[in-house]
Amino acid sequence: MDALQAPCPAEVLTVPSETTVAERRALYDFFARHWPGTGSVCEIGPFLGSTTRAIALGMLHNPRRAPGARLHTFDRFEGYYTRAALERLLAPLGETTVRRLLPPDDGSPLPGFRTVFDRLHAGTPYAHLVRATTAIIPDLAGQPVGETQRFRLPPDLVLDAVFVDGCKSWYGTRHVLQEVAPRTPPGATFVFQDYAWHTCFWIPSALALLDDCFALRWWVDHTYAFELRRPLDPALVAARIPERPSDLGRDTFDELFIALARAADARGDVRGVVAACLQHAAAFAYLGLGAEARAEILGLARLPFAAAFAFDLVDAMRSPTYRPDGRGGFEPLSIP
Repeated sequence: MDALQAPCPAEVLTVPSETTVAERRALYDFFARHWPGTGSVCEIGPFLGSTTRAIALGMLHNPRRAPGARLHTFDRFEGYYTRAALERLLAPLGETTVRRLLPPDDGSPLPGFRTVFDRLHAGTPYAHLVRATTAIIPDLAGQPVGETQRFRLPPDLVLDAVFVDGCKSWYGTRHVLQEVAPRTPPGATFVFQDYAWHTCFWIPSALALLDDCFALRWWVDHTYAFELRRPLDPALVAARIPERPSDLGRDTFDELFIALARAADARGDVRGVVAACLQHAAAFAYLGLGAEARAEILGLARLPFAAAFAFDLVDAMRSPTYRPDGRGGFEPLSIP
């Protein structure tokens, strides 16, 4: 299945978002019609909650939803959006709504946007399903994160779906998979919003290293969904996915992304082919192989079907990926 195409309520699309309309429609459709509803759902990286609304409304409208099923959503809710940027993003909602959502501008830095998130979802028909938690996903091994802030799941939580839009690093992806592994039985669905985003080579790499555990089920734009086929545990994740990309080396990345491009081509997924090539270049850049990264992007640009993805090509040539700076921020990488 390459897309989920079902009508959805207009309110699914009302929260300002960095995801596409098609991605939010697909999330609503999946949780309204295909989600089994027996367990809870974990969402990582909701930002303002456009995907929260799509998922929660789908859950609300799913007749199979168990009474205790909830949407547990986690974000750091600070540090990557300024007040001015938030005002621009929220502007289509109208000046009155923006004033209601944002605290008065007294010149001080915006402390975060958790209040904006809470106000956007308070009083909605699905509000009782949402459990939002402020949490930080470490981006590097040894990154100082307080134990009260570190992303953890309740010990008794059972999940039958995980939506991931907050894994912005190699180690962060490893950490999230280790944390959710004991909570997700076989048959659970994992939806990765950044799977085909050209900078995020760590997501397809992680799933390829666990290829006997996951099977691709559907995709829409940059979002790809997988079924967990066998039990997953933290020890297996740690054994298959090292703490740093450099622990794998170039040959492994060559093998992974050539196989990913061939698999995408076999299923007729042109975006998947382009993403695999650009993510291959991103892995090169991360390993310090700038010339190889440039050659990969330029080689892709010569292929006729790549013209439809000109924005991705230009953006990747400018900066194929980024790396954590160890202080909660990220450093864009450039190539010569």
